[in-house]
Amino acid sequence: MSEKLGSDAVYLIHELQPDLVLLDLDTVPSSPSAFVAKIGELHPDSKIVVLSAKETAAPVLDALLNGAQGHLVKGASSREEIVAALHAVRRGASILSPVLAGVILDEVSFRHQTIAES
Repeated sequence: MSEKLGSDAVYLIHELQPDLVLLDLDTVPSSPSAFVAKIGELHPDSKIVVLSAKETAAPVLDALLNGAQGHLVKGASSREEIVAALHAVRRGASILSPVLAGVILDEVSFRHQTIAES
């Protein structure tokens, strides 16, 4: 996503105030977590689901820590599963793939342990 397209997306989110934003992390120009945080600042009632090609924990965890309610992996789910997941998020649920959920829980546990030892 170019910087112009990124600013256009922010403008549209501000103007349209959607209930749900599906954000492709692979197209965000620089900092996906900052982009998620910006969406949350502009429209805190929007639910944000991030989408990526890989089950890589760091960018997804950063997006979750900045306000995203879930993550979907491109190509890993059928259209019906994606639609069902998005409806679930609109109703207040959070979504993560089982593999990524385990990786993120391990990371959160590690961070918690590191903080406790400080």
